[in-house]
Amino acid sequence: MRVITFPGQGTPIALDVFYTYLSQSSKQFRNIFHDARHADLLRLIEAKPSNPSSIAACSNLLYKLYREFHPRIDEMCFLGHSLGELSCLASGNRLYDVNDVVAIAGRRNELMIQATNKYIQADKDFGSRFEMWAISAPRSTNLKLELEAIFLDFPDICLANINTPKQCVITGPEKKLKELKHKLSKLVPRCRIVPLTNPAGIAFHNKCVLRQIQEPLHDFMWTKLKEQGLHVKRELDHPIISNFNGRIVYNVDEALENFVKCSSDTVQFVHCCETLDKIEVEETVHIGPGTVISGLVKKNLPNLKYKEWNSVESILS
Repeated sequence: MRVITFPGQGTPIALDVFYTYLSQSSKQFRNIFHDARHADLLRLIEAKPSNPSSIAACSNLLYKLYREFHPRIDEMCFLGHSLGELSCLASGNRLYDVNDVVAIAGRRNELMIQATNKYIQADKDFGSRFEMWAISAPRSTNLKLELEAIFLDFPDICLANINTPKQCVITGPEKKLKELKHKLSKLVPRCRIVPLTNPAGIAFHNKCVLRQIQEPLHDFMWTKLKEQGLHVKRELDHPIISNFNGRIVYNVDEALENFVKCSSDTVQFVHCCETLDKIEVEETVHIGPGTVISGLVKKNLPNLKYKEWNSVESILS
């Protein structure tokens, strides 16, 4: 089985790499990047390379390109990281076209911003914005458990991503994170903290804040399915390893619900990789901007066979 992975919205598009796609003259590249139907998408990507809609659109186009080069692959499984799971539903299972992907990614982002602002405005003493930190601890064997014990004193702080046993991403109010930093230095040996870019101050995957987005996001995605006549489809074309619980999903309704739930809950990426380790994998192909997700999979499963699919050099190699 071939496993296809897609990155989340923390991986902006490198425009110098994007321009090399446009400069290629082979039939496969022209079919995707010279297609007039994609002109608006290409302009969006160029204008807003770090926008979640652009990242999702770029992953979608690169998957189309992958199928141009590999049209006869039948047995596949899909794994996305956070927003990347939308590409599993769309590109991997043809539930949404690329314009729907742009709309859904944009709506999801909009709902998260609204929910975060509402949470902040409800507390007059909040006086802060939400930040994200990547926390790594090389001596830890289960950083998740160590952090969860500490977070009992910090209810506004949540685990956003459990990426490896030694690396997690957390999200919380800026002033609370500063208080947490003092505790971490004492309780987690050799703890390293890296603040992540979060220009909109979104409380990513913070269930205390974002649970309210689930219903409107699900309704929006269901409406898009219905517009395409796919709301009656029950089985996925290809299974998805769900970020919500790390399990393999075969059912359309469950896959949709899990994506919506995990948009406001922790990305269980370690569990995803544990599931991946149990299936017979011929190769993992990492499609989309950057190398973040391939790096995470490699840290969890160093013995898998890998291929990047994000630069012209890697595509043509």
